[in-house]
Amino acid sequence: MNKQKKIVILGVGRNCIDVLGTIDDINHSTGQTLFECVGFLDDHPEHFQTEVFIKRS
Repeated sequence: MNKQKKIVILGVGRNCIDVLGTIDDINHSTGQTLFECVGFLDDHPEHFQTEVFIKRS
């Protein structure tokens, strides 16, 4: 039994969606939630309060 790892993604640019998608792919392929994204950090004021969403088709 694996303990779920909590992850914070740095930055809210385009790469954060790729990282989040990779986390989702890993969880989906293993049939377990091995990693959980608990949030995003970014130091640019224009990105404060930005919502990031990914939807698996």
